Amino acid sequence: MQKKISYLLHCAAFTAITVGMVGAAEPARTAAAGAGAGAGGARAQVPARAVADDAITSERSFTKPSEDLDLAFSTPGLVTKVSVKQDEPVKAGQVLAEQDVTVEKANKATYEIEANSAVEEEYAIADVELKKVELARKETLFGKSKAINQLEVDEARLNVKRAEASVKLAKQKRQTAAAQAAVEQAKIDLKRIVSPIDGIVQKLDTHPGEVAINQTEKPAIRIVKNDPLWIDVNFPAATTNKLKKGQPLQVRYKGDENKSNWMKAEVLSLQPVVRSGSQVRTVRLVMPNPDDVAPGLEVDVKLPDATVADAGAARDPQAGGDR
Repeated sequence: MQKKISYLLHCAAFTAITVGMVGAAEPARTAAAGAGAGAGGARAQVPARAVADDAITSERSFTKPSEDLDLAFSTPGLVTKVSVKQDEPVKAGQVLAEQDVTVEKANKATYEIEANSAVEEEYAIADVELKKVELARKETLFGKSKAINQLEVDEARLNVKRAEASVKLAKQKRQTAAAQAAVEQAKIDLKRIVSPIDGIVQKLDTHPGEVAINQTEKPAIRIVKNDPLWIDVNFPAATTNKLKKGQPLQVRYKGDENKSNWMKAEVLSLQPVVRSGSQVRTVRLVMPNPDDVAPGLEVDVKLPDATVADAGAARDPQAGGDR
């Protein structure tokens, strides 16, 4: 019994000593933690603040081509010639691909022969002169000897009018043939794909020997224009109230090690509607690209100094910002 009591007293004493040591060490750990917050803790907060400031003074977006066109043949036909290659630069007005135009050329040649031929018109003019001679002879016979009656004279006058109408009809037929030749030329033109812009062939999806059928779902050629570039960026609605077309803004490619390497862009347009949920408005910028940097890269768009406070308020939940 005495051994049991002695064992219990020994355990109780050991527990008390352990608790005392833990209690004494706790303030030291607390004080060390406080000192860390005053030194290392402050340094940990600087990057977070810097990120917050950068988020307020700039907006993220991506560059894109200022022109992105899907070109196609207007009608089905056999592709006979493709004059460009993938990734090749093209000029405005350059013929990129052609379809077979054998039938259209033959029709055009036929109509041009009719339009350029004056034979029928000359025949009609000569017929007018003949009818006038006959009319004069009959008028003489009727006036002097009454060898013919009035009906024959009237018929001669009508023949002259009809011959004059034939001259007009011959001229009209030539004009019609010229118009039909122009129609065939238009058909020939529609059998070609012509670049409307200076750009680069981004995608080539047609080749000689193919029959172009469904060009709406499968455009033959895609052309992009990379100089200048467009940047569509979402700004807080309050910020855009202080922006106007032509206003310069600064843009920098994401990850650029040279933090001062800002480039100039201009406000091209402002979307007329603010998004009701996020309260942002899309602004389109235009930026020169003389170095032919490929579009699609991420950029930071720096807000003008006068709009930074508005952007910060828009992001502050207490200020009612909905981002």
